[in-house]
Amino acid sequence: MTPNPSPRVSFGVVLVVLAGTLSVPGPAQEKTPAMADERVIELPPFLVEDSAAPLRWRYAAVDGMELLSLCDDSASVNFAQRAHRLKELLHVLVPERYCFRSDVPEINLLVNDDVNRLHSHEIIDELVRKEGATIGSDGVVRLWQAPVPDLSLPQYIPRNRVSFLPSLHLWDADQSANLIMFHSQSAQRFTLLPDRVVYELERRVPALPEWFKIGTSELFRRASIEDDCIAIDPAVWRSEAESIALARDPLRPRGLLPMWQLFAPQRPKDEANVRRFDSVWRAQCALFVRWALLDHEGAYRPALWRLVDRLEHESFNAELFQQVFGFGLSDAYDRLNDYLPSAVKQRVVVAGPESAPLPRIEFRDAGPGEVARIRGDWERLEIAYVREQLPSLVPTYVTQARRTLHRAFDRGVRDPGLLAVLGLTECDAGNAPDAEPFLEQAVREHVIRPRAYVELARLRYKAAFGAAAKDLKVPAEQIRDIIMPVLQSRHAAPPLVETYGLLAEAWSHAATSPPPDQLAILNAGAHLFPQLEPYVARVIEFDVAAGNVRDAVEIADAGLRATHDPVIHDRLDRIRAELGKKE
Repeated sequence: MTPNPSPRVSFGVVLVVLAGTLSVPGPAQEKTPAMADERVIELPPFLVEDSAAPLRWRYAAVDGMELLSLCDDSASVNFAQRAHRLKELLHVLVPERYCFRSDVPEINLLVNDDVNRLHSHEIIDELVRKEGATIGSDGVVRLWQAPVPDLSLPQYIPRNRVSFLPSLHLWDADQSANLIMFHSQSAQRFTLLPDRVVYELERRVPALPEWFKIGTSELFRRASIEDDCIAIDPAVWRSEAESIALARDPLRPRGLLPMWQLFAPQRPKDEANVRRFDSVWRAQCALFVRWALLDHEGAYRPALWRLVDRLEHESFNAELFQQVFGFGLSDAYDRLNDYLPSAVKQRVVVAGPESAPLPRIEFRDAGPGEVARIRGDWERLEIAYVREQLPSLVPTYVTQARRTLHRAFDRGVRDPGLLAVLGLTECDAGNAPDAEPFLEQAVREHVIRPRAYVELARLRYKAAFGAAAKDLKVPAEQIRDIIMPVLQSRHAAPPLVETYGLLAEAWSHAATSPPPDQLAILNAGAHLFPQLEPYVARVIEFDVAAGNVRDAVEIADAGLRATHDPVIHDRLDRIRAELGKKE
């Protein structure tokens, strides 16, 4: 991939989903006939290090990040400062309380493309050996597949073209990680990709209202974050063509939905109108958020945020909207309708705050445990991504992660974070027996890694009930031993749904009902994850059995607020009606 002369490198960009890359490709290439049948398989970079001549890694920790760098210290400091500034700018329009939070620092590997060992040669060799790949004169790796056995079709061999992503963002339940490739021959600029905003909003607990997530995400798809401001391009109403037509003719019909449907969407029952409804609804979510955040220089921002905050604990209704905004839904409809023609024409610039200085960033030589833990965690995250892209290469990536981690472990490093990553790597590789001792030791050392506690509890649960009948009952003391790891992990962010799911599953096997302290934890989980109807229904059963009808009612109401799925809504509504008889 050839970079532009002065590329914009995107900061923060993939259970694992590709959310965007960190570098912008060069000029668009016209697709040639030889390329027409190629599907691009994008793989993470593969960094192989010769133990006899190790790379010189530099380390720093600042602002909730750990940085492991092969670059010049000044370039690494610039990256950290820019990342900090991007957060400040994001929080002008998306308050920090609406973003994903983790007590596990985000890891960033900064790699200079001058490092001649970053060539993924081992992967290429593996592709040639196992997949029958070929390397063309253009240096492109291609996988050849068998032709379609249908004589009515043209006989050609489709090809998969393998490329290595220069930069990538990966994550799992509690970890976020970036690999950033610095180009030595050109200046670097970092910015937030829209998908990073989606990542922040989607992973926030408790979940934000769907209309707010979609509206904010769509707003940032029209935005570019500069050094001291956010520039937002004109809105799109349903399509570019429709937006152009509306900009030319402000009297053109818009077809907005009634405002109550924006906040509590009810999809049409006839499939013919579902697509149109969804198109208008998404566009109107984006329009409403844009209006509230940008119109009249952001005068309605505090009201929007008050609405989002109150919806965490209250159901939406017209009275709530009136209290928050100072006018009713019909007035809001008129304002939105009047705002739309200007929204599709105006580019808005939002000034950023005065930057708060970062603490002094000092890089030092990284210790072997830091190199192994951070690199190994990154390589562990690559496993799930590669499993989606090219499953046959998973063993190669697993081997590389183990090699990195054991380089320090076999020399006696017993850092709790390293032990946790060793255990999680074996979990992700499907090797539970080898995972357990690492996780046990990391948990004994009180590692800050919520998923490590969850995985250890899961292993204990499977050992106790894996092949058992669902109605097997055991003493409460045995349940407490199984769930002890997740009880320890609850005080670290992020809260994991698996924590509460395992608690509920385990207590369903108890010979007695959950005691009050455990029931309080289960109830807290239902308020954190009210959208998970099976979990909510089980906790309601526990509460009813314990005579806590009021708690059960509150949880049922939270579940009703959190879902717009008519089937789930009907089930919870029936549960709520039965609870009403017991109040």
